[in-house]
Amino acid sequence: MKANAVRLQLHALAYNLSNFLRTLALPDEMESWSLTTIRLLKK
Repeated sequence: MKANAVRLQLHALAYNLSNFLRTLALPDEMESWSLTTIRLLKK
C-alpha cells in the first residue's frame, strides 16, 4: 500500500516537472503538446 502512494507521488512529480520544463524550455509550437506516458524504469 505504501509503495503505491510513493509511486503516485513520483508520477505526479514527473508530470509536473515535465509540464514546467515543456513551457520553459521548448519552442512555442511544442508548448501545446501533451504528455501521454510516463515510464518508471527499474534497474
